[in-house]
Order: sequence, then structure tokens, then C-alpha cells
Amino acid sequence: MLWQKSWWDTRELFLLNLAVMTFICVLIMGVAIKPDSADYQRTVWVVWFRWVMTFWWPVLALFMGITFLRSFPRFDMPAAAPGLFTLSLPVTRRRIFLSHWAVIMLEMAAISLASAPLISIISRLNGGWFPMKEAFLYSLFIGIGGMAFVSLSSLLIVIFKNNAWAIIGPVVAVNIVLHWPQWLIERYPWWNVYHAMSGESYFHYGEIPWLGLLASLAVSALMVFAAARVYERLDF
Repeated sequence: MLWQKSWWDTRELFLLNLAVMTFICVLIMGVAIKPDSADYQRTVWVVWFRWVMTFWWPVLALFMGITFLRSFPRFDMPAAAPGLFTLSLPVTRRRIFLSHWAVIMLEMAAISLASAPLISIISRLNGGWFPMKEAFLYSLFIGIGGMAFVSLSSLLIVIFKNNAWAIIGPVVAVNIVLHWPQWLIERYPWWNVYHAMSGESYFHYGEIPWLGLLASLAVSALMVFAAARVYERLDF
């Protein structure tokens, strides 16, 4: 039941984000990237996986994280019913939080992977070439490496609840700071989460960024644990 309720709470934003990112992917692959470019595969990787997805991923994670607010009863608003219903269920708050987080992660993974077949198919139709296997692999890097942003958004929302600026500010700041090396040097440093998300080491050297992906998973797990503890102790 919790999984189903989490789906009901998130499906509108999920489908909207999926539609928007699909449209952007089709627009970029069909119009912006020319198949006669000198290095077509590099152009696709740089534009979509290194720029577009790493820039938009924290924004998507924030939008999806906002759905956690439906688990908070707000007694000053008629819309308090969903939060009251959630807390009235015969389950622990930890299960409520973790099931919602898991559903969001699956939806974010679906958004990331949805672009992979589009990139390969549109490339073929335009006379270019981008292997579907590579597209799926880079999409997995985005989804796994980007788990930290989903967990960060969830933690901020649990802590600050209805304080929009306190939630949006840190996510925007982290996004800008981590993108800063890209504007100064050609590549992200190894410790930067975008190094793992964009698959730089795989593109240049054929090496899967295991260290960066594992680090992202570890940081994500810590933030999820902290958010679950905060949610358990909230006084509604």
C-alpha cells in the first residue's frame, strides 16, 4: 500500500519531468547536434550527458523531492488530508519515508534511462551513430551517481519543510560549485560527483568510475539515514 500511495503522490511530477526531458532530448538530438560533426559521439556525450543531464539532474531531484511534503500534515490548509492519512497508517514513519524515497529513486532512474534509446534511434535516423549500450551505460552513471542529489533534496525538505529558500538555496549552490571546475578546466576532478555522473573516465579511458559511484552511494545512504531519523522525530 505504501508503494502505491507513493506512486499516487509522485506520478504527476514524474510524468511531467519525464515528458520535459524526453522533449529536450528529442530537440537536442534532432536539431542541435549535427550528424556531420567531426566527432559525433563526443559531441553527444558532451552536450547531453556532461552538460544537460548533470545540470538538470539536481533540479529534477528537487522537484521530485517536493512530493515528500504530501507526507507532512499542514493543519492551516485544507490540503492537510494526504499528510494526515499517511501518518494514520499502521506503519512506522521510517517505512513511510524509505518507501517514498525508493519510489522517487526508481522514477529518477526511469527518467535517466528513457533518453538512452532515443539517443541511439535518433542518431541512426540522422545518419549518425551512438551505440545504445553506451547510451544506457552513461544513463546508469547519471542515475547511480546522482542518487546523492535525491537524498540531499529529501533531507532538506524533511528539515526545512515549507521554507522554500532554505530548500532550493543549498541545491542550487551545490550545483553551481560542483560545476565550477568545468568552466575553469576541461575536466572535472576525480572527487567531483559530476566526474562519476558524466562517465568522464569511461569516455576517455574506458574505465568505469567505481570509486566515484560508490562514494555517491555512501553519501546518499548517510543522508537518507539522517533524513529518516529526522522524520521519525518530527513533532506534527
